[in-house]
Amino acid sequence: MATDNKYDRQLRLWGSEGQHLLNTSRVCMLGSSGLSSESLKNLVLPGIGFFTIVDDTLVTERDLGENFFVTQSDLGKPRADVVKTYLLELNPDVQGESLIQSIPSVLSNPSFFQTYSLIIACQLSFSEIRTLGAICEQNNKKLIVAKSNGLLGYLRIYCKEHLVIESKPSDKEIYDLRLYEPFPELLAYAESISLDGIQDIYHSHIPFIVLLVKFLKEWTETHGTKPRNMEEKTRFKDFVKGKSRDFFAQLNFQEAVSKAYLCFLEEKLPSEVMDILNDEKSVNADVNSEDFWICAKAVKEFMDRNQTVPLSGIFSDMTSDTNSYITLQNIYKNRADCDYIEVLQNYQRIKGTNQEPEIVRQFCKNLQTLEVTRFRSLESEFLSINAESIDEDEFEESKSLEWYLALRALDWFIQDQNREPTQDDKETLIKHTETLGKSIASEIAEEIIRFGKSELHCISAFIGGALSQEAVKLITHQYTPINNTFLFNSVHTTAVVLNL
Repeated sequence: MATDNKYDRQLRLWGSEGQHLLNTSRVCMLGSSGLSSESLKNLVLPGIGFFTIVDDTLVTERDLGENFFVTQSDLGKPRADVVKTYLLELNPDVQGESLIQSIPSVLSNPSFFQTYSLIIACQLSFSEIRTLGAICEQNNKKLIVAKSNGLLGYLRIYCKEHLVIESKPSDKEIYDLRLYEPFPELLAYAESISLDGIQDIYHSHIPFIVLLVKFLKEWTETHGTKPRNMEEKTRFKDFVKGKSRDFFAQLNFQEAVSKAYLCFLEEKLPSEVMDILNDEKSVNADVNSEDFWICAKAVKEFMDRNQTVPLSGIFSDMTSDTNSYITLQNIYKNRADCDYIEVLQNYQRIKGTNQEPEIVRQFCKNLQTLEVTRFRSLESEFLSINAESIDEDEFEESKSLEWYLALRALDWFIQDQNREPTQDDKETLIKHTETLGKSIASEIAEEIIRFGKSELHCISAFIGGALSQEAVKLITHQYTPINNTFLFNSVHTTAVVLNL
């Protein structure tokens, strides 16, 4: 084995800092159903620090078909105790407890949740979810609720504000090379390299960054300005290509042509990142603010003073000889370090400290992909569903919103009538969804009645996997979480995100 660290593969995803946040997290699980077990299993294995399972339900015959963490010998025992015991066998690094107490009694004591970093609720009624949502909103707690009903799976995330420095977008390739306006050290290095009179092997290993800096400077001196329109940009690429000795044999020139667009991009941040830097919390950040917002203010002060963005220091692979690559890498690193030090000094002045927290460096490094997600509260959702979701559902073949409303109607009926509905109650469910904002189709009402309170293990396993993935995002503050509702519909084999 290359390593004896059992967390090695996941460390490559969220790093040592993310693993530390997982190892020190405290998770409260309300419910001990099959969905609860599957969700916690996927958090115990990567190494959360501590969990509590709250439930006073006893193991029944029905659980044997829904929950793989109970056996026939467990019949009649407290389900939370049984599930906790089996879960702890999966990872000796994790600690856990079971609390044999009814969920309504815990919800009546909001202070119970104070010590937890994440609260998860599985298979609760929507009225209980609404109460829990209000508790989490008042106490600034992160919450994930989930349901598995028949062939439907439901997942809802809430926290007041989720701050992400390392969003790690998979659909973006981040470059911060400063080719449009090269900084002095980069420009000096590029000008020190001559392309004339050198052997082909060296000519073919000059980094594309150097080539573009030199050729853009030459173009600008000749034409009086940088390429501005599509015609000029195309001509510039042809100009770069013409500087090669054998274009199809020189990978560095091919890279230069393919990356020539970077010469046309001014050094500015995406609008959503500028919105973060200009956010009221950033502008008014002080010693009592969260580090994220202090960093945002420190970066904004840097930009106002220098009229540019702190260099990230991110440096990618390219065709080059070793010496040139290392020299170029150090030039970017040294400049990034200088910018970081200035941002750090701003941070220290605002914070009133001499400490050098790692968050400042990470903030500068990941500046282009910062994210702030503010979730709509559950209370707002229960008062009125987001109108945009209703409009969008009109054009969606699987009618995901209608299935969600059907879940709400089913839950309401069971709570109101103290029984599961029959097909004779179909019109009652349809009329109730009208009060929620939209009437559901008759066939959807029929299906949701057939589902009743059934919980299929395969659906629970799927939703449990999605839930644990979102939990890791919330705990580690990495990657982009769902905002705010995920609905899996195995009737139509669709999975959609709705902002309700």
